[in-house]
Parts: sequence; structure tokens; C-alpha cells
Amino acid sequence: MATTVLNNLRWGLKWGVAMAAGFTVIALALTGVDSLSRTPNPNPPPLADLVGIYVLAGIGGGLIVGLLRPITKYLAGAMIVGTAIAALWISLIAVRLVVTDGSWGMVDVVLIGIYSLTTGPLAGYIFWRRAQKRQPL
Repeated sequence: MATTVLNNLRWGLKWGVAMAAGFTVIALALTGVDSLSRTPNPNPPPLADLVGIYVLAGIGGGLIVGLLRPITKYLAGAMIVGTAIAALWISLIAVRLVVTDGSWGMVDVVLIGIYSLTTGPLAGYIFWRRAQKRQPL
């Protein structure tokens, strides 16, 4: 049992780091394209903040999906895991880039809930569906 949990955590961490690396490459590319624009964004988010958020969300999300991997074989489980990871990711964005006065209000909680409940289950469904196609029934 312990070996399986550790293997799942290791697997999830690898996935999370790979996702973080992919999103970091996208952020670097978009930053490069924006710098070449004739009208660059006057207030871009700091690149270091974005990379840090991607790394933290990748590690945290990877550990969540690794820990909850056994329930991801069910559609509802995959959607719950997707929601948890979406909540983690958008919370990190909100804390670092959106909530500027240091206070966390009800509007932040509601917006994180709306985002998580709309994107998380969809992402969970997509990953669950892909996994179903790879396995013979």
C-alpha cells in the first residue's frame, strides 16, 4: 500500500513538473512576443511570478493528482481532482497577481469557486476520457 502511494505521488509529481515546464515555455514565448509588439502590455505580470506560480501549482497539483490517483479511474473522481487542482492554481494566481491590497474577500472566494467549478470538471473529464481511450475495456 505504502509503495503504491509513493509511486502515485512520484508519478503525479512528474506530471506536475512536466505541466509546469510546458506552461513556463508558453509564458516565455508570450513574453518574448509581447516584447516585440509595437504596443507592448504596459503592466505585464512579472515573469518570475508567473514561473513561480507554475512551478508551485505544478508541484502541488502533481501531488494532489498523485495522492488521489486511485479515484481518477472514475469520471466523478477525475472531475473532483480537476476541480481541486483548478482551485489551487487560480488561488495562487489570485494571491500573487490579483489581490493587491493583501485582503482576501468574499468576491475572491466566489470567483475562485466559479472558476474551479467550471474549468476543473472539464479538465478532469478530458484527462479521464483520454485515459479511457488508451485502456481496453
